Order: sequence, then C-alpha cells, then structure tokens
Amino acid sequence: MKRTLFLLCAGTALLLDAAVALRADFERNAGYLYSRNGKAKVVAIDDAHGGKKVMLFTAQDKKAVLTSGTMMSDQFASPRVKLSFFARGRGRISAGLSDGVYLGNNKYKYTTYPAKEDVELTGKWQKIEFVRDFSGSAPVGVYVRIVLSAGGEAQIDDLLLETVSDPSVKVRAETSDDIVRIGAPFPECRFAVTPKGTPVVRLYIAPDRTFSAKPPEKAAVPGLYRVCATAAGETSEVRISVLPEKEYDAVTAAAQKVRFAKPVRILFLGDSIYDYCRGRNAADKVILHLRRSNPDKITFRNAAVAGDYITRIEKRLDGKLSKAEQKKYEKLFDCPYDLIFIAVGSNDNRTLRSDGYKKPLVPFAEQTQSMIRVIRFLKERNPGARIILVSPSAPNMEQQEKRAAAAEKNNSGLVKFGISELTHQGIASQKQAAAAEKVEYLDLYDAMCQAAKPDFFARYDVIHLDEKGFNFLAQKILEYLASNQKEK
Repeated sequence: MKRTLFLLCAGTALLLDAAVALRADFERNAGYLYSRNGKAKVVAIDDAHGGKKVMLFTAQDKKAVLTSGTMMSDQFASPRVKLSFFARGRGRISAGLSDGVYLGNNKYKYTTYPAKEDVELTGKWQKIEFVRDFSGSAPVGVYVRIVLSAGGEAQIDDLLLETVSDPSVKVRAETSDDIVRIGAPFPECRFAVTPKGTPVVRLYIAPDRTFSAKPPEKAAVPGLYRVCATAAGETSEVRISVLPEKEYDAVTAAAQKVRFAKPVRILFLGDSIYDYCRGRNAADKVILHLRRSNPDKITFRNAAVAGDYITRIEKRLDGKLSKAEQKKYEKLFDCPYDLIFIAVGSNDNRTLRSDGYKKPLVPFAEQTQSMIRVIRFLKERNPGARIILVSPSAPNMEQQEKRAAAAEKNNSGLVKFGISELTHQGIASQKQAAAAEKVEYLDLYDAMCQAAKPDFFARYDVIHLDEKGFNFLAQKILEYLASNQKEK
C-alpha cells in the first residue's frame, strides 16, 4: 500500500487554544497529514477558502484516505473531538476519526469511526464536520480520517481538530494532586459536577496507560496515575504520583527539612523543561512537596516559557517581546517574590549539525552578561529575594544519537541538546554570573547524565521529560534546599 507523507513545516504548531490539537490552513502552519492510495500536495490558488493555498487531495482507481499522525497524545480521558474543514471538488468525501487504545502487554486496539453519510463535492466550498465522543476511553492517540471516493479530487482548506465540550457543564476536582509511597492505599479522589445529576464517567488510568472504571485498592505500581472525571466532554483530573520506597522516603525527608517561618512566594523562570506538562512537571512536584511540609505558606508562579534562553528571558523582563509572547509574564511582579529559580540552558547551548555541533545558540560570554543583567533586574524588583540558578538537565543521549546517525545518513539538519562539552562551558558561564552577583547555583547536569535512562524522557523525545525525569529534578532541588537552609 502506497503511503505519501505530506509534511507542512518542521517545528511546533502555533496553536492559540489548548483545546486545538491540529490547525492546518496550508499557508505556513505546522501539521502533518498522510495520504494512502491517493496523492496530497499543497497548491496555490486564487480563491482558497482562506489565504492562497489549499491541500489538493486526489484518489485514483480506489478510494483514498487522508489521515494524520498521532494527535492528542496527552489527552487522557474521554475526549469529545470535532474535526472540521472546508472542501470542494468532485466525488464524495467523508470526515471521520480513529483512535488507539493501549490494552497492555504491548498490544493496542485501533478503531475507526466513520461519518454515517458522505458529502457530495461541488464547485462551491462546503464546511464538513464530524464529532466523536470517546466517553469511557483513554486513547493514546486520536487520528484524522478523511475518505475520498475513487476518482475524486478535493481541495481542502482550514482543517481543525479540537476538543469540544458543553459550556454549561463544569467538572472540578475537589481532591489535590498527591505523591504516595508504593504499597499505600490508593487515595480517594472526589469531583464536583454541575449541574447536579449530569452523567459522569470516571476513569483510573495506570502508569502503563491501561485504564479501568474501578479504582485500584493500592498504589501497587510506581509511576503516574491519573484519576479523571468527564461529563459532556468536560474533564478534570487528579494526578497521583507513586514512588518506589527509597525514592519516596528520600524526597519526603528532604522536603520535611525545608521549613519556612512565614509565607513564601516562589517564582520559576525557565524553558520547556519547566513549562511543559504543567501540573505534574518538576516545578509542580517541588511545590507539592513544599506545601506538604509548609501548609498554607507557599504561593507559586510558574513563568517558564517553552523555547526560552537567557537573552530571551531578558527581553521578556524588559517587555521587548510581542504581547502574545509576553502572556506568561503578565503582572509578574505585582507582588515581590521571596525565592526565585532561574532554570535555563538547554536552548542556550543547543547546536546545529551545520555548525558541526560546536556553536551554542547563545555565545558563552553573552550567557554570562545576560544572566547578570537578569539577576540584577530581579534583585531590583524583589529586594532580599533568594535567587537560585539551576543548571540545564541532561538529554536523552540514546535517542539523540539515533537521530544524529539518521541525519548523517540522509545529509539532513539536526539540532542537538545537552552536548557535554558545550553544556559544561555553558554551566561555567552561568556560575560566573552567579559568583559575580553572589547568588546560588545548583548544578545537577552530571548527576542526571549518570542517572538518566530512556524512561526519564517523554516517549521518543531528546530533551523533554516524563514522570521519572520530573521526579529526579524535583528530588535534586529539594535536597539542595534541605542542605542549604536559609532563614525566611
């Protein structure tokens, strides 16, 4: 079976709404779609539905299918999904979706959900929509599926894949996220749903992504459990992190040693390591532990922004970026902070194959001077604040070397993160700034290089972390705080 890959541009899609999984107008937005038994290519036309380009999708002697790669992989429970696009041409077309569910033991079940009726294409643009409620399921991925009849030709524009819900229904978790020791009774999780009487689906999603409608009796497997309640497409969840005995005891002991005499406001500035997976990333886990040892004393603001590096953070603080780019810094200093973490470096020291992997994005001397200016800015607006610089984390070397080998074979470009020589020079540059401004420095890069395994990272990722990686960073930060107590 012939399968044609259609790749719109490399990089991350610019999505304006967290509910949007894929937005493709075929002008410049990122996204990817595959054609099976047909052909798909972008063409320029004078009367596109929006812009000047569309996808031209054609079928030959058999019906053709246009599908996407894995979408909504972080959407865990019972999503209500809508696919919509505009189309014109000849033949019959239908919109649909498919999903994949993990059954355990490396087995998956993939199911297709077609529209009940096809749409006859004409020379006029028509809006085509399809909605599927995956109630009672926790798909590992949702996929676009557009079918075109044999001999058909369709121009497709403004494709949108998004989650939708009933705005009159609200689901709210009444139980806080928790971290428990393996073998402990599984925590009870409570949710409030309005209006009362609205049907609710409850799912317990295990670390291996299998799921059940019944809660486990014990936290028997280490990893992240997600307890979800869904009503009319609206979902709320409670995250339960289960740690092995030694790890739980060590991180809990460290957190218990960090005590504040009075309320403390904490700020994290950083990149995607601390921005992605909000609610369960390393910064969130640090705060969760500190709140357990310091009830009602911790106020937290996470202003990490994916893609940031120190000179970009400096521009954000100076208000020199566009309004959209400044969103996470809005009203950042309405109240002063007592404890500030600056955790960058992964992007500062990233390098390209075209440079022989020898040139960091931000020159080392510039890293030092920019960091000094950032520290001074923060000191001016937060007099007396404790400032801790945190080194970049380690990469997934195994995955990175696989990609590097493929890049060499195909003579294609590649970005590398966490190269030892460059990262150590970047750390030295950061330490120079820390010494000049008399602030603290937590260097965890080498320790993470030694400890990190592929399961520290998001699946098939080079730099971004998953549960084990988040737990590692959180424990290192808490152990540092425990060993370097300051009066507050």
